[in-house]
Amino acid sequence: MGSAEKRVADAEVPVRVRLGKSVVAARHIPAGAIVSGEMLTAKSPGDGIPANHLAELIGRVAAVEVLPDTLLPHTALSWEHTQARDGVGSSA
Repeated sequence: MGSAEKRVADAEVPVRVRLGKSVVAARHIPAGAIVSGEMLTAKSPGDGIPANHLAELIGRVAAVEVLPDTLLPHTALSWEHTQARDGVGSSA
């Protein structure tokens, strides 16, 4: 009958990488900057952070510089998170 657990078949992996989308810097992200939605976009190939994780990156403090049109490092999902979800810190 099969399993209720969904898994990617080995034959599907190359297709998912080629056709999938990854989170990419839409513009320069300096180290120490609070990542905003305007700094990010999604592009092929899908060998970086999956595009469905883009919202999780907003409000994080960039631990390293990321150049425009470059994949965000997988470690970006563990960068420090600020309280600001819109990528804008408090001015107080």
